[in-house]
Amino acid sequence: MYIIQGKRPDADTLFTMVRWAAHPTVYGSDNVAVSADWVGPFRKKIDEATGALSVYLQGPIGGVYPINRPEECGLEEEAFPDGYKYENPKEPGNMDVQRMKVTCTGYLIAQSVLDALEGELTPVADTGIEFNYKNFEFHAENDLFSFVLQIAPTIPLPPINSADPNAKIWEEVEWVKLGDLNFLTSPGESFPTFAKKGADILLEAGYTNPIVMGMSPNWIGYLLVKEHWELDKEVIDANKLDYNMGLSPGKYLDEAYTAAIQAMVDERAQ
Repeated sequence: MYIIQGKRPDADTLFTMVRWAAHPTVYGSDNVAVSADWVGPFRKKIDEATGALSVYLQGPIGGVYPINRPEECGLEEEAFPDGYKYENPKEPGNMDVQRMKVTCTGYLIAQSVLDALEGELTPVADTGIEFNYKNFEFHAENDLFSFVLQIAPTIPLPPINSADPNAKIWEEVEWVKLGDLNFLTSPGESFPTFAKKGADILLEAGYTNPIVMGMSPNWIGYLLVKEHWELDKEVIDANKLDYNMGLSPGKYLDEAYTAAIQAMVDERAQ
């Protein structure tokens, strides 16, 4: 978990920004709406505790879920920001039993942030902000994505022709330097191992505090490292990776993504 808190000159809190790596989902599969899920109560608790804006950003969430999702936490009623309390209009009340679990999960994670803020904080280096990006291309071999785009062309995926090995799709990776913090984007639900490859490139080049963002700048499925695709089927089945692989653009993304990051590092060194 990474926490950045902005302060005014008079020490009043301006914002609290948190990047954490876990699926923001507690509601069951019967939740068919776009919902903030536990992030709503999470932000509410931090907003109220700090008196300032709370911002939540995704990390590498591929295959990662919060372990502790308590169904009670001493509250008499659930807590959601205005407009965040989801209700299924076709089945009123069917979310009631889940809302406290959603609330308590959000509050549990928020409390870990507030606890950390009580400790010793490290100022961000006053060296300015710098933005870099790199376009790259790769072959997306997932037939499912090609099929889905044929039947639902409004899904936010780039044109994909998985049958043609010479067909490429374009993607982009951003690198934002905020003082001595280094943010990298990853275009989907990146596995922690996938994110680590990008972070390691920055570390090896001497850059500190690499922070990999997930679901940015867009979503092209689960992002797995090429080593996942080389595993025996028994290992894949045992780790339930077949689901993630079924919603991944394929094994060629890994090397294209890391090559783009390395290119940015090399260009900046010139």
